[in-house]
Amino acid sequence: MNSEIYRLCKTHLCRIVICITLGISSLAFAQSPYVYPNPILAEDFPTLIQSIATAVIQIGAPLAVLALIFAGFKFITGSLGGDQKAISEAKKIFWWTLIGTAILVGAWAIATAVVNFAKTL
Repeated sequence: MNSEIYRLCKTHLCRIVICITLGISSLAFAQSPYVYPNPILAEDFPTLIQSIATAVIQIGAPLAVLALIFAGFKFITGSLGGDQKAISEAKKIFWWTLIGTAILVGAWAIATAVVNFAKTL
């Protein structure tokens, strides 16, 4: 008897939750008098790609400069102290920063080329 009551309560509770969920979700499709502005400011996909590539360059370029300055500082302090481990670590930081910067610039160039090609279609 208890298992049947439990099953009936569970069934009715599930039906009630589904009805409430559908009722609330239908309110989401209602027209709002307020027009929400587009925060990305991109009207089409190529403009979005170009905006993302530009933002990545604007963030990545200063970080690359800071990493190069850090590698140079580490190189100078390592060479003044005669620490070969610090010098090799500074060289590693320097080369990985250059590789990362090349990837960053390459990605921006590819994105710009794709956007310009898409605009000509």
